[in-house]
Amino acid sequence: VPIGEFDRPDYVQVIVLADGPGVRAYPYNILIWHEIVNDTVDGQPVAVTFCPLCGSAIVFDRTLPSGEVATFGVSGALIESNLVMFDRSTETLSQQSTGEALAGALVGQELDRVQFQRLTLGELRERYPEAQVLSEQTGHERTYGRNPYSGYDESDEFIFAPSFTDGRLDPKEIVVVFEVEGTPAAVPWRSLSPGETYTTSVAGEDVVLTKDGSELTITRSSGETIPFYFEMWFSFAVQNEEDGVLLEL
Repeated sequence: VPIGEFDRPDYVQVIVLADGPGVRAYPYNILIWHEIVNDTVDGQPVAVTFCPLCGSAIVFDRTLPSGEVATFGVSGALIESNLVMFDRSTETLSQQSTGEALAGALVGQELDRVQFQRLTLGELRERYPEAQVLSEQTGHERTYGRNPYSGYDESDEFIFAPSFTDGRLDPKEIVVVFEVEGTPAAVPWRSLSPGETYTTSVAGEDVVLTKDGSELTITRSSGETIPFYFEMWFSFAVQNEEDGVLLEL
């Protein structure tokens, strides 16, 4: 629906796809109930995913290496509080944070990430007044004005405790995650100021992070854009204990 018809407060967060001619937004107040939206945007099949237990917001290309277009569902399983998805045609199980197929016909394959932004509805209304927003008329009976995990983000408690925590950051602090040459890197979202540009190094390569308002761009030294995603620090740390890098800018 047009953004003017989406009647929720400005503070509601949304996943935004804005690379094509149109802008589409997927509000957290819907995603927190359903966790996956299968959509096609500017001809590209995408899976917009969100796991409320670890705060991980990621968009994937639904095109498999075989060329088949997958449709994903929520398996009900978790790995370290992270969503496990399944492909409806093959029932292959894939971990959301990595996009890697863990079991089934497609085991070992990995989904490609798609560039997106995470804004509030207020920021979306100001920056993209022509945006289309996912309708709450989903065909499911849900109370989209209620957060079933209310208080979880601010609490020190877990519903399912991780097997490992890293004390360098608060466990539920949101970090931006990206990968260079197989090395996963995390940056605290709070450390990135609007209008600033940061240069760092990952896996021996210079990487530039530029924040325009609340929108972030990460590029390699070649100028190639690196897709990124968001998740809570504990989730990144427990999944990348061996090779993950924390960048304090």
